[in-house]
Amino acid sequence: VPSWDNESRRPLQGDTFVGSTPEKFRDWTASNLLNARHDNDACLSFINAWNEWAESACLEPDSRYGYAHLEAVADARAIANIQKQVGTWTASHSSAIIIHAFYLDSIESISSRLKLYQDSCDIYFTMPPLGCHEKIDAIRQAFPCARFFISPNRGRDVLPFLSLCKTLKAHNIQYDKLCKLHTKKSLHRIDGSQWLEEMVDNLLPLEGSERINSLFFNDVGMLIPKGHAVALTEFMGGNESLLNIILDLNGAMARKTSSSY
Repeated sequence: VPSWDNESRRPLQGDTFVGSTPEKFRDWTASNLLNARHDNDACLSFINAWNEWAESACLEPDSRYGYAHLEAVADARAIANIQKQVGTWTASHSSAIIIHAFYLDSIESISSRLKLYQDSCDIYFTMPPLGCHEKIDAIRQAFPCARFFISPNRGRDVLPFLSLCKTLKAHNIQYDKLCKLHTKKSLHRIDGSQWLEEMVDNLLPLEGSERINSLFFNDVGMLIPKGHAVALTEFMGGNESLLNIILDLNGAMARKTSSSY
């Protein structure tokens, strides 16, 4: 059920779901779709209801949420399908490209460059659950072999990247080289769009995968494009308190002002 409140039909005896939202309904539906095979041989799931207004169980668009519950069903189906596919992943190449697909138009702007690598690298797209079905459909048209991973958009693209790496390790999928890209527009920088183009030019050169292999040496663990390692003194955002916690937990000296890092 998208929600539930039958108090109007059973005064003083009704049951109410408190705090129900389209997002929670989406996650519940995705979980239900994944586990439906344990409930019935046909793997069927049922939603109550299209317009049961007297019990607050409605998928039909309304003035409060609009089409959000219908969008939640579409996202839940996409999430369930993606999670089922994760178990079938294997490393098809020795290198992989991981891109956080937050802004779809940014993906479109670099798709021509990415296509140079899709035959020599496994390509992963991470994305938050909200609106994921539209992004997946659009990306698949350009990259039919792409793999998708759903993760909350925490730490911008950091949590999605780390969560995917953890999942790859759990499935014993290893790569010699990983190229991590983001599609942030970097709105805190006046040159945000140019920043994205420069990053792609450096990490995905026109020469293709042969060039990306030459960028790595045996004694190098991580390469960052010139000008893209932003000093914390330049931009800290709202992360200073969290960074202090991480430093404390790891026995490092925590500083109280961003200018000290």
